[in-house]
Amino acid sequence: MRNYELINEIYAELLAGNGKGQFMNPYLNTVITLTKLIEQERPELKEIALAERIDTSTNGHVRDRVAI
Repeated sequence: MRNYELINEIYAELLAGNGKGQFMNPYLNTVITLTKLIEQERPELKEIALAERIDTSTNGHVRDRVAI
């Protein structure tokens, strides 16, 4: 899927998403749906995010990077 197609899918989900899912919060369900779509279409973004994940036990300071 090309970038503009991905953006169109995201935009369509934001406008028309029914918010149905395993959680009572429709916004959370939409975010989860969009996250899965992005991870499916651009798996390299998930790897980058995991590699640069901030260790929350250090109050937001990057202590160690996760090996990918």
